[in-house]
Amino acid sequence: MRGPGFAAERGSMAPLGIGLFAISLSFLLTTVSAGSMFIFQKRLTNYAEMVAIFVVDKDASVSDFQRRAGDQEFEQLSLSEQLLEDGKTVRVTACATWTSPVLSTVEVLSTTVCSKAAARFG
Repeated sequence: MRGPGFAAERGSMAPLGIGLFAISLSFLLTTVSAGSMFIFQKRLTNYAEMVAIFVVDKDASVSDFQRRAGDQEFEQLSLSEQLLEDGKTVRVTACATWTSPVLSTVEVLSTTVCSKAAARFG
């Protein structure tokens, strides 16, 4: 590829390195945020399952469970229970606010995440 036009071309590898670094960093931060939200959703699902089993086993309400167990450090936790048409299944919906662990220069990223669980009598 040596010819009269190529010998005079000179450049820097810095833009390529900076671009690869920026892409790698954005991929890393996205992966950390996605992993954090996944773990948060799994914790919320486990909590909803505990509530559903408690409601069925003790024939109690969601508020009874919250008084005994607390909110498990969930931010803005809201719980609701629903007895389904069969009269034996209780569905519990748990919603809480997830906050991204990655600092943003614009604003703190947060969203509401909900999980559902069900348990049956008998």
